[in-house]
Amino acid sequence: MWTKKLKIDGMTCPSCADGIEKKLNALDGVEIRVSYSEGIGTLTVTGETPLESLLEQIAQKGYRVKEIDDNSAKADKQTAAVNQDKPLHVAIIGSGS
Repeated sequence: MWTKKLKIDGMTCPSCADGIEKKLNALDGVEIRVSYSEGIGTLTVTGETPLESLLEQIAQKGYRVKEIDDNSAKADKQTAAVNQDKPLHVAIIGSGS
């Protein structure tokens, strides 16, 4: 058994995530949970299905998909934490009438 995190780009609505789940969860020994809002899928395989085959099935639905390694996930979280502390500047432009 193995579990991988996937970055899935190109989803435009929650139904996109549902479609990926439906396609892959229909396979024996494969379970995927996809978060549309995060663009992340958590894939667990208990059988012999190779990762490349599953990535190809997602790509065939029109999405860009890649495996997330632990180092890139940590770097993304660190970048998000740094960016969260930056001030937000808002300008409101109008005629006032």
